Amino acid sequence: RGDAGLYGQTVRAAYGDSEVFADIHITAAQPTRIAISPQAVTARVDEATRFSATIYDEFGGIIDAPVAWSVDPDSGAAIDRDGNLTLGCAVTLGAHAGLVQARAGEAGASADVQVTAGATTFVAMGAPTVSVELLGQVTLVATPQDLCGNTVSSNLTWTLQGAGATLSPNGVFTAGTVAGQFVVQASVGELLGQTLVEVAPGEARSVVVTPADADLVVGESLAFSVEATDRYDNTWFPDDAAWDVRAEAGFIDDDGNYTAGERAGRYVQGVTATVDGRRGTATVNVAAGDPAEVLIAPETPSVFAGQQLRFDGAVTDRFGNAIEGAALTWSCLPDLGTCDDDGQ
Repeated sequence: RGDAGLYGQTVRAAYGDSEVFADIHITAAQPTRIAISPQAVTARVDEATRFSATIYDEFGGIIDAPVAWSVDPDSGAAIDRDGNLTLGCAVTLGAHAGLVQARAGEAGASADVQVTAGATTFVAMGAPTVSVELLGQVTLVATPQDLCGNTVSSNLTWTLQGAGATLSPNGVFTAGTVAGQFVVQASVGELLGQTLVEVAPGEARSVVVTPADADLVVGESLAFSVEATDRYDNTWFPDDAAWDVRAEAGFIDDDGNYTAGERAGRYVQGVTATVDGRRGTATVNVAAGDPAEVLIAPETPSVFAGQQLRFDGAVTDRFGNAIEGAALTWSCLPDLGTCDDDGQ
């Protein structure tokens, strides 16, 4: 027993007065076998696993020797000098035979690791927004994931916010007759994901254009809006309405922005919006613009002395539209005759 080395006169043999001594040279025990514990283990990607090694010599005795730990450098795993294994997100889930390796001298051994997903840290929804028609169904998808994005087998709890629809325990959303937005959540404990379900209204049954009766002057602009209602009294402001206007009434773009034309007048149902084949209309009253010209008729009449003549006059805008109610002031050269307030 003792450390390796040369020990002189370690053994003595004697007979009578005679004796002899022998030297002993003790050599260090060499590792011939390593036993790793655990030999096979299931480990999650978010936890560390401690391995230990027992070293045996050629006689089966346990000896103390340094152990070199290692893992496959391409595995994404890491192990420190004390045998602590950590699994990064690069490690694929599943069986990894011989992932952990230990060596002591010429002796070596390995251990198998079954890598599984970690604890749930996030609930990923299949889509942030889902659309469905009235009375329609859609199956929502939610996936519990660990910190590496691996799918975790966890029980989901589905909840629905808002009335007018139903949600099954398996995430099947069934719309009713109420259009609008519904918030659906899938949770694992306090972790949750959220999807917005948009229930589209039905086919338009009535279309209303606002304002229904508009007053403008020539060249003036006005934005019309349209509201549609379906058979279940869901109302919405469609952005795909087809706008039209009578040619003489002016112009209108695809967003309902109207510009009065150059011709004054009352245009009954002059503006039209069509949604799902249903029409809504509005009347536009286009008045003349600012005064630009005074007209008189006749312009160059021939009269006899003492003869009476009636003149007519009008005030028009720059497009030639008569300005109603414009009061003219009449006058004549005193040396030629007299004019009353009616142009006579």
